Amino acid sequence: MHSPRPPGSENRPSGLHRKCRGPGPDEGSKEEKRLAGKLKRLYTVEMNRYLLRLRGTPANYQPSAKWEGSPAGIGPEGNKARESTWLKVARWLIAQGFDPDVYIRRQFDRYQGIEPPLPNQLLSSRCQSNYHRDGDEAETEIRIEFCFEKTRFELEVAQRVELAGLDRETAVAQVLLDIDLPLSPLFRYCVGRKVGGEKFNEIADMFKSDAMIDYMRHREEHEAVWGDWIPRDFAREAPAAYRKHYS
Repeated sequence: MHSPRPPGSENRPSGLHRKCRGPGPDEGSKEEKRLAGKLKRLYTVEMNRYLLRLRGTPANYQPSAKWEGSPAGIGPEGNKARESTWLKVARWLIAQGFDPDVYIRRQFDRYQGIEPPLPNQLLSSRCQSNYHRDGDEAETEIRIEFCFEKTRFELEVAQRVELAGLDRETAVAQVLLDIDLPLSPLFRYCVGRKVGGEKFNEIADMFKSDAMIDYMRHREEHEAVWGDWIPRDFAREAPAAYRKHYS
């Protein structure tokens, strides 16, 4: 004869189910959940920027739903809950005291010729090394890239003036608007502002949003290398615009 079950026990999970339950996809503090959402947005934006550079056309990348985790009893793992990858990364970044914006950005800085890490690889030793890279190294890279962009820009302008017979102003406009050239949004914006006038300010505004992201990725290093190429009003606006972009 079976003993009667206590009232309400029919709604409780079985002993086996309780044993199999692990952290669910949403089990975390308010701070962890907020950061998890931000990490997902950061990663999505950076991946789309990476794919744009790679393919030359806008992408519409969205992270797979599998990184969201699943509660107990759902998904390929049966009764075992699978924690959200974003929440796991968020919890780890908080524990380490790492800057989440810098951490995600540096993963994409390091992957110019190969695919960047998947979300579930963000805690790998390689990703951690990317975060800890020396600031001097970043400044050196920016200095080399800046020199390259200035040289390439002047070469492209000169070719249009000498070979196509364009005046310099028209040639400069054509170069800034040629998206096939390896010139960053920040460079295009700053040149447009330096030339000035209604026409070139409009060209600069076309690249302003992406230029602010470029600038904020390594703000101190850009200030050290680019100097007065960076308009002061742009430098003042960039932090708030950047935070709004990722909010």
